[in-house]
Amino acid sequence: HGFYDLWLLAPGRPVVLTIVFFLGSIQLWVIMKNNLLNLSPRFHPGIKLASAMFRYRIINGMLAIFLLAWVLVFLLDGRERAMGMLLGGWQLMAAMLVFLALSFSNFVLVRGYLAPVRPASNLFRLFLPIAKHGDDLSGRRVTLLKGLRGNSGGTEAIHADLPVTGELIGRMVVKGDADWYLFRPQGPSFAGSPRGGAYLLKPAVDLDLAGTGQRAVFLLLGLREGWKEGPGGVPAQDLFRVGRFLGSLV
Repeated sequence: HGFYDLWLLAPGRPVVLTIVFFLGSIQLWVIMKNNLLNLSPRFHPGIKLASAMFRYRIINGMLAIFLLAWVLVFLLDGRERAMGMLLGGWQLMAAMLVFLALSFSNFVLVRGYLAPVRPASNLFRLFLPIAKHGDDLSGRRVTLLKGLRGNSGGTEAIHADLPVTGELIGRMVVKGDADWYLFRPQGPSFAGSPRGGAYLLKPAVDLDLAGTGQRAVFLLLGLREGWKEGPGGVPAQDLFRVGRFLGSLV
C-alpha cells in the first residue's frame, strides 16, 4: 500500500501500468481476505454474508467520497475546475466502482478452503472483477424430479426413488468451483446408497434467476466412502459422476 501511494505521487507515471498494478492488488487482497475468513477459528457454517448489502454499501460509500472530493475542488478551485474533474474522470470512476463493488462482495465461505493466491493469469481476466460465484444456498431445500438427462449407469435405484427432497448442508469446492453443496437427501435409495451415501449437488444456473418452485437442471456427484475434504477442496478420486437431474428449490 505504501509503494502504491509513493507511485501515485511520482510524476510521469504510466497510467496503464498503474491500473494493472491496482487491479492485480485488489484481486490478491480479495483472495487473501477470503482465505483468512475460511481459516478463522470463529467460522460458523450457519453464517451467510449479505453480499448484496455489501455491494450497495460499497457503491454508496465510494459515491459519497467522490462527491466530497468534488465539493472540495469546487470550494477551493472553483466551478470550472470541479466540472472538469467530473467530466474527465467519471468513466474511470464508474469502472472502478463496479470492479470494487463486485470483487469486495464476492467472498465465498467454505471452512478450511484455501484458494491459490495469485492474480488472474489472463491479462483480459485481470480487468474483470472477481464475481464468479452465485449466492449461498446453504440450508435451502431442493426437490429432484424424474427426467434424468445424460446420466451414467447405475442410477436405476435413484431414478426409481424420485421425486426426492433434500437439504443443501453447506458449500463444497470441486476443482476450484465453490458452487457445489453437500446434499442430504430424504429417501431410501439415496440415503442407503452402497457407494457412500453422500452426494454433492450443483445448480447448472443461478437459482436466484430461476426462483423458488421453477425447474432447473442440477448436477449430482457421489462421494465415495472415506472421502475427505482437504484445503484445496474435495479430491477428484473421492468423487463419482451420477448425472443431471431436473429439480427446484422448495
